[in-house]
Amino acid sequence: MGVAGTAANYRLTLAALLPDGPVWPQVEVSVLQQVLAALGVEMARAHQRVEQLIEEADPHTTNDLITDWERLLGLPDDCLATPPTTLAERRAAIVTLLTLEGRQDETYFISVAASLGYTVTITYPLAHTFRVNAPAVTITAEFTCVSPCTEPLRTWGNEVLECAIKRLKPAHVAVQFAYA
Repeated sequence: MGVAGTAANYRLTLAALLPDGPVWPQVEVSVLQQVLAALGVEMARAHQRVEQLIEEADPHTTNDLITDWERLLGLPDDCLATPPTTLAERRAAIVTLLTLEGRQDETYFISVAASLGYTVTITYPLAHTFRVNAPAVTITAEFTCVSPCTEPLRTWGNEVLECAIKRLKPAHVAVQFAYA
């Protein structure tokens, strides 16, 4: 909180707004000044909260509004096998969705698959159709020494790949999946 937002400064500002005269005592021990001090505390608290909300507007630093960010962006994402659980992971998911560069080319879809742990190629069997060629089973080893006991040692399957590609593909294009 900056100097301008302190309770003492708000009390002084409120006192300076009072008219002159004996009914409006400027001595700190007066009842009126004690009321102004109490109001200053609340105004400083509100000032501090506004400064915190500025931090909340940035998804890199959000805490209190993280559930609102997630709700607006449709998180947790149905395409994720394990949704993010830590605050840092949740923030990273928000930033990723906000900065996601959507394209419609082959390189983009290959990079999306790679970011999910899949090695794929893309072919074009028909007009307005592309085929994603992937291994029959992709095994992802995710368990580390800091993983919680409830986390699987490995995951496999291609549901995450299919979900992500279908969600990101252009609406006028059909997608096929071929597993070898």
